[in-house]
Amino acid sequence: LALFLSAFDSLTRGALVAGVVLVFCAAVAVWILVGSPRPPSVGPLVAELRAAPVAVLAVAVAIAFAYTLALVLGTAPNGWDPLNYHLARAAFWLQSQHIGYIADAYDQRLNFNPPNGEIGIAFALGITRNERAAGLVQFFAFLSCGVGVVALARTVGCARAQALIGGLLFLLLPIVL
Repeated sequence: LALFLSAFDSLTRGALVAGVVLVFCAAVAVWILVGSPRPPSVGPLVAELRAAPVAVLAVAVAIAFAYTLALVLGTAPNGWDPLNYHLARAAFWLQSQHIGYIADAYDQRLNFNPPNGEIGIAFALGITRNERAAGLVQFFAFLSCGVGVVALARTVGCARAQALIGGLLFLLLPIVL
């Protein structure tokens, strides 16, 4: 959505909100047109949380989850990299209303690196106008990766408990945290 709006120099708060609403309505319409399929049941996976190894890992992930969420919501970004590069790049894009080259950039990385994660940061900043929302981009990526590991493990034939242990261990890796 952000890249599409950038093509028309329309990366604004109103356009982002309207785009999200439009995409959501289109997704609901498609869901209704294909017969409103039910999502897969997570009940069996939740039942596996009662097993001791999975429960211990789930508690550790819940503590890490709560701590990470408290950091994201309770503190503004204060690291060198976010302040000099990630947030600045997103802010420049929002100011110019498109994702693209930043004229007279003070840091080569603002134009040199491909626009990857900063697109999500620009989206969050564009809608909320709050730099703390930038951390939510990484937070939800954290959750999505954990779910993806479990889904991939189930797809390749791992048992539910094994898949959950894999997903929970992944979420406890230092680089992920």
